[in-house]
Amino acid sequence: MSIVEYHVAFRTALFLSSLTLGTFLFTMKTFIIQTIKKEIYDHERHKALARNVASDSGNNPMYYRGLRNLSRLIFWSIAIALLNAFFQISIGYIEHPAASIFCLLTSAASWALLAFVLYEVGGNMTSMIDYAEEDAQEEEVEDPESIR
Repeated sequence: MSIVEYHVAFRTALFLSSLTLGTFLFTMKTFIIQTIKKEIYDHERHKALARNVASDSGNNPMYYRGLRNLSRLIFWSIAIALLNAFFQISIGYIEHPAASIFCLLTSAASWALLAFVLYEVGGNMTSMIDYAEEDAQEEEVEDPESIR
């Protein structure tokens, strides 16, 4: 089976998945960023860590650098997914191996970027749960009568 035939068979699925991915991330970006900001980056433990890193390097603390980078990463994931959807319904109709390869490569890039976003968000969610666990343990130590 040639690359053109392969791409034609999956062009619609690639278009729909990219469009769905881009629009879903677009709608969820604000929620994800706000939640991570509130639960991790506004937490005193994170701010103390940022101050320690800054004092070790002699720079000013960058409390929200990681959040800004995550926001940019999600933005680019959205942009590449929507651009890929556009490519599937425009360039994808050119029955030439180069056009098909280009469309398949942009799909692969879109999914790779999504995988990286998922990895980064997962790491932040792990930190969020760790902070919540530490806070819960501190509350338990401070007020053992509250359990009864």
